[in-house]
Amino acid sequence: MEHSRKQLKISSYLVLLFAVISLIEVIAALILEDFGAGGEATANVVMITKIIIMAVTAIFLIPQVYVGVKGLKIANNPNSSKTHITWATVLFVFSVVSLIAPIMGFINKSGSDNVRTLFGLLLEATIYLEYIIEAKKVAEGK
Repeated sequence: MEHSRKQLKISSYLVLLFAVISLIEVIAALILEDFGAGGEATANVVMITKIIIMAVTAIFLIPQVYVGVKGLKIANNPNSSKTHITWATVLFVFSVVSLIAPIMGFINKSGSDNVRTLFGLLLEATIYLEYIIEAKKVAEGK
């Protein structure tokens, strides 16, 4: 069981790391990309768009942060809670479904950015799968 708890801790840290990386990517995109370029967007529209993007990003990051933090707590003090496993499963499914677009882009040879995205999503899905497996072992006391 000690091995499973250690693996769950590692997976939890990786989930949190991916959440931070996602947040940094969105912030960098908001700072570096010119949303008003080539158009009729006013400064107010651009600002509202950026605020909406940050709000949606925060909403999507909440489950990831929950899974990561709860995994760390469960690794230190196992209990019967399984909600974090359910959320990890949902995030795993989203990661797998997200693989469709880069795979199609890779097949259609529409850019090398698809390869980076594909490997990033594969890594993320693998981390969620590892988290689920180890969290179940810890919950079962193995």
